[in-house]
Amino acid sequence: MSVATARPPRFGARYLAAILFLLTGGLVCWYNATHGSRVIVLPLLTEIMPALRERPDALGHATALLFAGVGLVLGLGRLVIDRWGRR
Repeated sequence: MSVATARPPRFGARYLAAILFLLTGGLVCWYNATHGSRVIVLPLLTEIMPALRERPDALGHATALLFAGVGLVLGLGRLVIDRWGRR
C-alpha cells in the first residue's frame, strides 16, 4: 500500500500574490507619473492619511508604495517559509 504525497506548488503559484502586488505597485507608480493631473488612489487612503487629502500626487505615491510594500512582505514571507519552514 502506497501513500500519495502532495507535491508543493510550483514557483509561480507560491509567489503569485507577491508578484501581482509588486506589478500593481509598479503600474500605479507608472500611471501616476505619466498621466498628469490624474492619479490612482485607494478609496479609503484619504481617511487613513487626512494630511494628504489636498495633495493627490502624494496620495498616488502612497498608494503605489502600499501595493509594493504588501508585495514585498508577501514575497519575503513566502521566501522565509520556503527556505526555513520546510525541513
